Amino acid sequence: MIGYQQVSLESGQFVFGRQQAAADLDLSENVIRTCLTRLISTNNLTIKTTNKYSIITIVNWHSYQNGQEENHQQNHQQLNQEVTSKSPTSHHIQEVKTLKKETFSPESLRLSGLLADLILKNNPDHSRLSNGGRDSTVNRWAVDIDKLIRIDRQTPEMVEKVLRWSQADSFWQANILSGSKLREQWDRLKVQMQNDGTDRINQRKPDGNNTNVHSPVTAAESAKLRKAMEKYD
Repeated sequence: MIGYQQVSLESGQFVFGRQQAAADLDLSENVIRTCLTRLISTNNLTIKTTNKYSIITIVNWHSYQNGQEENHQQNHQQLNQEVTSKSPTSHHIQEVKTLKKETFSPESLRLSGLLADLILKNNPDHSRLSNGGRDSTVNRWAVDIDKLIRIDRQTPEMVEKVLRWSQADSFWQANILSGSKLREQWDRLKVQMQNDGTDRINQRKPDGNNTNVHSPVTAAESAKLRKAMEKYD
């Protein structure tokens, strides 16, 4: 619509006014006129002028559009090819899954099973072990125990020793409930076991009684003992 007059335009046509173009482009009307004259002389466009407005027609507008569509299709096809080439194939996905699959030694699996048995002994209702998930849980724990042996350089004998001690200790048996926790708390467990008398478990008789086991003397008990002995000096 130009004012109250309806103007019909075909593809490649648009209504044009020099004053509005000069204002929009921040150029003088003389420059706009010169540019139009140049484009008309090179057969790039035609112009139809009335007393109110001008209609500019871009020559070969359809051919320009076809070129843009072809370029768009080529770019889209090239983009699809790049995405496809960069997308992992099923073989690559399988390769990644294989690399991510954790492995463990038979000894680690044995120690993981031992941990599971001792946990079940302390808590027969353990949620992950008593509901048919023992095998998968033991396999998962074996990965952490294998890292404890292979990466942290701990011997299987020491791992078993600390493992048994943790499940016999009233505090740690409630906290060491997986292979990852065993590895996470390893240093504390090992030091505390050594300070607490490592051989207590191995010295127990089959009936559960201990032999040659003495509770460590506390600082308070030692002070009382010294004070009592001073009476006899």
